[in-house]
Amino acid sequence: MSRDRPNLADEFFSKTPERGVGFEITLAALLATALLAYSLPNHPLISQLIGFSLLGATLLRRIAQASPFAPEEKIMDRTVPILTSLTSAGIISLLASFSMHSGLTWIPPIRLFALTGIILFAILFLLQELLFRDYLIWWFAKFKEKSQNNDFPEELWEQMAIVIRL
Repeated sequence: MSRDRPNLADEFFSKTPERGVGFEITLAALLATALLAYSLPNHPLISQLIGFSLLGATLLRRIAQASPFAPEEKIMDRTVPILTSLTSAGIISLLASFSMHSGLTWIPPIRLFALTGIILFAILFLLQELLFRDYLIWWFAKFKEKSQNNDFPEELWEQMAIVIRL
C-alpha cells in the first residue's frame, strides 16, 4: 500500500512514519539489550550479531527518514522484511536462551521453549488489551480493510466481526 494513503488502522491510531520509526527504535533497543545480556549459551555470537544487525537496520531507517535527499520510501520498503526477520530471530533467540538458562531440569528445553513462547504471547496480548485497550480495535480495522479491498473471504470477516463485537 502506498505511504500517501494510510491504511484504516493507521488512520484510526493517527500513526505517522515518525511515530512508527520511534517505536521501532525503542523495540530494537530493548530487544538488542536483552540479546546482548542473555546470549545463547553455546553460540553467543549469533545473539550478538542479531542484536547489532537489528540496531543497524533501525538506524538505517531513521537516517533515511531524517535525510531530505535519501530515497526514503525505497529504503523503508526494502528494510521492512529485514527488520521483521531480525526481530523474529531475536525473539526466538531470547526464548531459546531462557529455555537453556532456566534451571528447570525436569522440563526438556524444547517444551520449555514452546510453553514460554505461548505464555509470553498471552501475557503480552492481555497487557496490551488491558492497558491500552486498542489491540482488538487494531485487528478490527485490519479485517475491515481487507474486507473492503476484497482481500479477505467475506464469511471469515463476518465471523470475526461477531467475535470482536462480543
